Amino acid sequence: MKQNKILEFYVVKILIILEYFIILVLGYFLSINQGNLGIAIDGLMGQNDSFAYYSQISTNLSLGTNLNYTGTYFVPMMTLVGRIFHTDSVFFLKTFNFLGFILMISTIGLIVKQVSYNLKTSTNVFKRIILFPSMILAISIPFGRDGWIYLFFFLSVYFLLKLQDIKNNKLYLVLFFISLYLLFKFREYAGVSVLLGLFINFFDLHIKKKGHNSNFFVFFIYCLV
Repeated sequence: MKQNKILEFYVVKILIILEYFIILVLGYFLSINQGNLGIAIDGLMGQNDSFAYYSQISTNLSLGTNLNYTGTYFVPMMTLVGRIFHTDSVFFLKTFNFLGFILMISTIGLIVKQVSYNLKTSTNVFKRIILFPSMILAISIPFGRDGWIYLFFFLSVYFLLKLQDIKNNKLYLVLFFISLYLLFKFREYAGVSVLLGLFINFFDLHIKKKGHNSNFFVFFIYCLV
């Protein structure tokens, strides 16, 4: 029975990756057909940002510059990738960019395992990701940073969970600050959300230690958010 659950877990995980990558490939050729160079699809999310990112990356690669008007680390990261592999191919860069999503899926599995220690729960979480349309549109269609934002967000959460289990562990503390720093560099308000969650959790625990009911406090903070 346990072996069947382990097999199901990995099969679902692989199916998610295949599903999103197949949609990426189909979206790429549809974009080519529309005259959008494979970068984005007309009418779907991320079109303007995708062209802005690729324009800067392509210019950097052709002129040897390091332009980054957006301020996000996504542009210099993908510029570096293009220089290492000597290419500005949209398909190659989008495929490399997909690596962030694969790492994110693995991180989600680690978080669920850390919280529930239950393979069935992890598998159910992955099944929901299969049918999560906004994530499909954000990851597979545009040429954007969302996969890396999700990755660094979930890594920050995972390292925080490890810190709760293993007190005074400097390694996980350093890893948390690195992932949080990168999250801020890819999208600032996503980093703020992690800090806000940490703040709420800290005060929730503090109030409970004092013997008070924290439900109203937590509700009040969420209303403010």
